[in-house]
Amino acid sequence: TPNATTEGLSALSPDRQFLTFMGYNADAGTTSLAGSTSASVNRTVAMFKADGTYSTVKFDVFSGQSPRGVVTNDGNNFWIVGAANGMRYGTSAGGTTTPLFTSLTAFRSVGIFNNEVYFTSSNTGTPVVRIGKVTGTLPTTSTTYTALPGTPTATIIPHSFVLLDSDNNGTPDLLYVGLDGGLQKYSYDSGTSTWIDRGLFATTALLKGITAYLPTGATKAYIYGLEGAGIGNKVVEIVDNAAPTAAISGTKTDLV
Repeated sequence: TPNATTEGLSALSPDRQFLTFMGYNADAGTTSLAGSTSASVNRTVAMFKADGTYSTVKFDVFSGQSPRGVVTNDGNNFWIVGAANGMRYGTSAGGTTTPLFTSLTAFRSVGIFNNEVYFTSSNTGTPVVRIGKVTGTLPTTSTTYTALPGTPTATIIPHSFVLLDSDNNGTPDLLYVGLDGGLQKYSYDSGTSTWIDRGLFATTALLKGITAYLPTGATKAYIYGLEGAGIGNKVVEIVDNAAPTAAISGTKTDLV
C-alpha cells in the first residue's frame, strides 16, 4: 500500500537462499488494499531465490488487515505476520493458514535464528511484548510466545531486527533493533539469562529493514538499513565499533 511504512519489509532465510516479503495480489494503483477482503485480494508472498528465480504464493489471510512480514526456512514453509490475527503458518501450497497464536497484533517483522522464530510488535497482547520469541522449534501448530527477557514491553516502536552469534556457539547473543529513533543494541548475559541494554545509536528518522554481519574474529558489527520513511530516505551503513557486550559506539555512512 502506498505510504505504508510497516509493509514490505523483507526477511532472509537462515541459509541465505530465500528472500521473502508480503504484498497484495492486485494491480499497481489499486486503492484501499488493507481494507479489502483476503478472499478477493489474496495476501501474497513474493520469494526471491539465490539462483535468480522468484515465485509467489497466495494466501487467504489478514482479511481487512495489512500483511506485514514473512520468513521461510526452506522455500516451502512460511511464518507470516500482519496488522492483526496473530502469527500464522502456511506452506507453498498457499490458501489457508494455521494460527500459531492470535492474541498479539500490530506486528512489524519476523525472522528465524537458530531454528527459532522471533518477531517484533508495537502493540500489547498476553503477555505484553515488543521483541519476542515463539515457543518451539519452527512450530507449525498452535503454540505460545514470550518477550525476550530484559527487553522493553512498552515505550519502544521496534521495526526490523537482526540477531548475531558473536562467540560462534550456535546461540544468538547480540541483538540490534531498528526503532523510530535509531539503532538499539542488546547483548545476552548467560549468567542471568537476560538481554542487557547496550544503548541507542540515534538517527534523524526511523530505522527499519536492517540486516547485519559480524566478521569472524572481528569486534565490529556492520549494520545496514533504511533511514526514513518517505521521499529522501536513505540506505545507510552503521558500524558498531564496540565489543558485543559494550555500549554501542556507532558511526553512520549514507550509502544511497
